[in-house]
Amino acid sequence: MKKIKRMLTGMAAMLLVAMLAVNCGGGGGGGTAPASDTNSANTPPVANAGPDQVGRAGDTVTLDGSASHDADNDQLAYAWAFVSKPAGSAAALSDRTAVGPTFTPDEGGFYVLSLTVNDGTVDSAADTVTIDVKNLPDTGQTGNYTTTFGEDSDYTINPPSYTDNGNGTVTDNVTGLMWQQQDDGNTYNWYEATGAADATSNPGGATDVCGNASTGGYNDWRLPTKKELLYIVDYGIYIPASDRNAFPNAHADKYWSATTVAGYGGSSYAWNVDFYYGYAGEKVKTDSVYVRCVRGNSSISANNFQDNNDDTVTDTSTGLMWQKTEGGSKNWDQALSYCEGLTLAGHSDWRLPNIKELESLTDDSRYLPAIDTVAFPGAHGTKYWSATAHVTFTSYAWYVGFDYGYVDYYYGSKMNSLYVRCVR
Repeated sequence: MKKIKRMLTGMAAMLLVAMLAVNCGGGGGGGTAPASDTNSANTPPVANAGPDQVGRAGDTVTLDGSASHDADNDQLAYAWAFVSKPAGSAAALSDRTAVGPTFTPDEGGFYVLSLTVNDGTVDSAADTVTIDVKNLPDTGQTGNYTTTFGEDSDYTINPPSYTDNGNGTVTDNVTGLMWQQQDDGNTYNWYEATGAADATSNPGGATDVCGNASTGGYNDWRLPTKKELLYIVDYGIYIPASDRNAFPNAHADKYWSATTVAGYGGSSYAWNVDFYYGYAGEKVKTDSVYVRCVRGNSSISANNFQDNNDDTVTDTSTGLMWQKTEGGSKNWDQALSYCEGLTLAGHSDWRLPNIKELESLTDDSRYLPAIDTVAFPGAHGTKYWSATAHVTFTSYAWYVGFDYGYVDYYYGSKMNSLYVRCVR
């Protein structure tokens, strides 16, 4: 009986196979069976490298691939890689297979990374994320001028770095701006430097020093802003206060900026930077001084403040975090010690800003005070200390006058009491 049941079961199985063959076009029809392998049923995963970020050189950046997903709920494997880095960067990922690896940017500029995920069968399309590292160039000061810790030379942040392009131009590797390596040796009034028409000083806009420049084969030269011109001041040397290799034959004298002085003589004054020591002050536009043109864009030249609601303000254009409520009035050494000892919003790495960092707070469209008073309510339109000493008159230090935005040292005897705002 058992033998008969086994025979019937086998015959039924053979009949079922024959029926399937007929329905699928078998038996001489040359038909193709539908695919039923694992790959055809699998949905490729989707990589998500997270939102773009703004960072600072020396600060850890954490990537986030946690929004990557797979429709089949398969476990994902992660593969991160640098697509591009700023020239000279040696930044490396902590773990390229982690969901959220870290790296430490060491140069200013854009870091582009890609993320690919795999579900065990196929890779996703790559997704990218950009980390924009905002760098103010350091002052170049390396000398020690006090035994109190916290002066400019105690911190080396984004040291000046230039590349000679071999065509009459030099690139600032920190800001990415390209400069004329040498000025033309002539002086011009402000209208001639910018190409602005003036009935007396530049009739019909006939002269346009930067607009007509073709140095290095480029035709998009312009007059630098006050902030951009201050980027190339080297406060570690003087006469001239600029890098002698990057800018040979530079004059220890005044150079025009494109920035008009707000609230001072109407619109008849513009800012200039004197490369004798590094002073930034006003000058009537009809006067004649030297011109050095620049090309490119620098996002660190425009303030973009974010209130952190913890008595700190972050300038996302530079990546610097500032003390919102200033620290009162102190002499220079007291100012250094105050910032070094400050604990605020859970951070204890506060310091007195160097002169370029401090000047970055100025809003050149405002005056009395020349600062955003929404971001910094109660700010004084007067002098604030920087951590940068004067290299010649060592009993003096540089300050910013927030009445109009001056950079000066003349009233900066270190024994004087000026206002203090710390940075990190």
